[in-house]
Amino acid sequence: MEKIIQPLYKLFHQLRTIWYDINIKEQVIFRQLRNVNEQRYTSFNQPLVTVTIPTLNRSQMLKDRSIPSILNQTYQNFEVVVVGDHCTDDTEHVLNSFNDSRIRFYNLPEPTKYPTNKFHRWRVGGTKPSNLALDMASGDWIAHLDDDEIFTSDRIEKMLQFAHETNSELVYGIHHEQRSAKQWDIYDNPDPKQMKIARSGVMYRSYLKCFKYRDDTYKFNRPHDKDLWKRMLKSGVRMRYLNHLVTYAPLKPGELEKQAENWFPTQSTNND
Repeated sequence: MEKIIQPLYKLFHQLRTIWYDINIKEQVIFRQLRNVNEQRYTSFNQPLVTVTIPTLNRSQMLKDRSIPSILNQTYQNFEVVVVGDHCTDDTEHVLNSFNDSRIRFYNLPEPTKYPTNKFHRWRVGGTKPSNLALDMASGDWIAHLDDDEIFTSDRIEKMLQFAHETNSELVYGIHHEQRSAKQWDIYDNPDPKQMKIARSGVMYRSYLKCFKYRDDTYKFNRPHDKDLWKRMLKSGVRMRYLNHLVTYAPLKPGELEKQAENWFPTQSTNND
């Protein structure tokens, strides 16, 4: 009996995954929005870019890393939408201290309920505030930044220019992720099918907001962001790789065996 049940269960899981990846309603909405909005992206006229940041009690990271790296951009027509997953620290005060009307903050009145399993929770953590930030975004382009990560100063400018030149709907660049004092993981695969795409290294047209982060991707053994890129790719979204460093994530204070050395990647480490 077991020899019969196991293949049937495997087949069921495969069919379920295929159906999960190919959401017909989502694809229909995407194509309708593309047809309506395509024309507005043919001209390059200083479009508004929305940077979305989900966060939870990381006011110091917002203060020291993510927000300053956005405000320091060579391209300045942006807004920042920060959504707290029921923050209980001084996040709102820190954001107000920048005294910049382009920064908006909303704090969820109740914490999101995630899976109790730590690994499963990591797979889907931040889905609700991320989706709400997308709903609140008013820009023509969407860029994401984790609260503990950093944009290179020309990140928005370079990606906008590249997206316009290639008529892309989604562009992604190189991301450096620090794992130890001397080890960095590099996200730089030019083939989007390989899914080596860092969420903070992505920018896409605003009508792609119809694709939302799902909170059950752990059931299919994938993080919510990789799931999002996969669904976009299967729906026919035009994705292009920019061979340029756009984001990096140094170790957080007290993380791993010791503090990171004073080393930061520079924008000139890759050819454009």
